[in-house]
Amino acid sequence: MAEHKLSGALVDRGLRIRLGLFLLISLIILAFIGKDVWQGDIGLPLAGLGLLLGTGIGVLLGRLLTIRWHETRERVVSELDVVGGIGIALYIAAELSRNWIFGHFIHGPALGAFTLALLAGALFGRFLGMRMSIVRVLRGQGVVD
Repeated sequence: MAEHKLSGALVDRGLRIRLGLFLLISLIILAFIGKDVWQGDIGLPLAGLGLLLGTGIGVLLGRLLTIRWHETRERVVSELDVVGGIGIALYIAAELSRNWIFGHFIHGPALGAFTLALLAGALFGRFLGMRMSIVRVLRGQGVVD
């Protein structure tokens, strides 16, 4: 079919909104990280490392989310599950203990910028992971190539 993979006819509205929010918020945070790099608060390699680590974590969490084909509604839907709650709890724990986790290696303003880079990466990774899962479900249904 020539229909776009994430069109409203095939993907639940709430899921599309969640995808858009993950992408939008990650891009806004990325702008703040860019400002921090520009001001010299954090080096580009360290910011990139934070983004890559966060993206990896986010993709993993995004792929673990339960995304399935709803037979009655004939569209892709997601369900809130334990994995999403665990992911949020892990992020909160990491944020509360960021000085203990990363403070041995990163100091001052760079520590805050690094954790922002992790967050931006995690949100972007969730977007990517969820999108990959949606495409996988649609392919499984034979709706898209």
